[in-house]
Amino acid sequence: MRGKLIIALIVLSAIAAVGYILYKGDYISLSSGGGVSPEKASTLKLGKQIKGTIKDANAPHWYKVEIPQGKTLYISGFDIEDAYLKVDGKLYGNHAQTIVKSADANYQELQFTNNTTHTEFLLRLEVEQDKTHKKYSLFANIVDEPVVRPEN
Repeated sequence: MRGKLIIALIVLSAIAAVGYILYKGDYISLSSGGGVSPEKASTLKLGKQIKGTIKDANAPHWYKVEIPQGKTLYISGFDIEDAYLKVDGKLYGNHAQTIVKSADANYQELQFTNNTTHTEFLLRLEVEQDKTHKKYSLFANIVDEPVVRPEN
């Protein structure tokens, strides 16, 4: 009987430890979507709708994307709430230290033409400090030319 009790305690401890890790989000993302850090960034799937939920401002989603020189990354579909982006997107250089482009709230999109010598970039999707559990649905593609908006 004592052996079964010890085994039951070990199993319950293991379940509690896994639950704690999941709750803290230290090793895997609790939300669907991108990776939890630049090092664990998910690959941005081009030509497909991408959905996710960002838990809070301390849990951004990271995606890595390869943009050939001279081509444009075009991402559309950011949700706007009260004239502000609910989910904001920022494109970084491949070391996640320099922002090269932010989403345009006027058009709910992010466009970046790669005129650099680098081809690997990181996309960070985030929410404001007081926002929680915000969903996003994006469409990303590589295009030959940037989208030109007509002037009013």
